[in-house]
Amino acid sequence: MIKYLMYQKNPASHYVYIDMFVDAITQDTIQLQLPVWRPGRYELGNFAKNIKRVDVFNNKNEVLAYHKLNKDLWEIDTKGQSSIKITYSYY
Repeated sequence: MIKYLMYQKNPASHYVYIDMFVDAITQDTIQLQLPVWRPGRYELGNFAKNIKRVDVFNNKNEVLAYHKLNKDLWEIDTKGQSSIKITYSYY
């Protein structure tokens, strides 16, 4: 299951902060990917270019490692955790 919490710290900055909670993880790594298609259009978009910071935490708030595999795909080393939190800011 995936849950999202979205908020703004300063609306004038145009950043949206997103906390993504992923539960029921059973693998040692998971991959997260953004869509590349624009809704309602037949063209590709590079939405990942607007992500400015990504952090991944376990349920003890310890940092987990991740790697960006390409422009819109990340792989997270869950280290056996069944739930994680991914935080990122989107412009």
